[in-house]
Amino acid sequence: MCNFVSWVKKDDKIYFLTDKDLATKEGKDLIKYCGCMEDTMGHGAIEKYYGIKGGEHLENEDLSKPASFPKEIQEAIKEGFMCEFKPEALKVILTPKALNKYEGIQQLAWKKYEEIKQLARKEYEEIQQLAWKKFEEIQQLAWKKYEEIKQPAWQKYEEIKQLARKEYEEIEQLAWKKYEEIEQPAWKKYEATCTGELRKLIQNPKNRVKGWR
Repeated sequence: MCNFVSWVKKDDKIYFLTDKDLATKEGKDLIKYCGCMEDTMGHGAIEKYYGIKGGEHLENEDLSKPASFPKEIQEAIKEGFMCEFKPEALKVILTPKALNKYEGIQQLAWKKYEEIKQLARKEYEEIQQLAWKKFEEIQQLAWKKYEEIKQPAWQKYEEIKQLARKEYEEIEQLAWKKYEEIEQPAWKKYEATCTGELRKLIQNPKNRVKGWR
């Protein structure tokens, strides 16, 4: 990352960025492109904003020597359009009285910011807690409804299952009775046939071994 203040010198022209430049649509696009405000201080950001390539990359952090900066940058600083100063840099730009005044303004502005932030945080937490309470109420009602539905549904299932079981047993018993009505006469017939045929075979001496003839 380059240091504040940075500029590019190309074809005897000085290119640098001011607060006014960064407030334009192109400047806002540049901030978004760079990802953070700090990166807009670099030579790459300057080249992208102005659409230039090459040139001499220059930078200077020593604000105690105004003459070491190009006149264009000196004027921009004097006009207050380059305010990305480090705290220690203000000491070499502002008089002690002006610095004290600025610090007083800064402290008041910070206090105001903190007050607004705390109020906003409090309002957020109140809304968040109410929303969470509402969520829990809905969740509990939904669970209660589920339990109410679950119990009758299980009871209904048991009733249907018992009826189905009873119907099955009735059908099964009828089927078994029908089976027995068919099977038992068939078995008797089978036994009678076997017994009859066996008797005939035994009655014939030719069918018996010698000792039984």
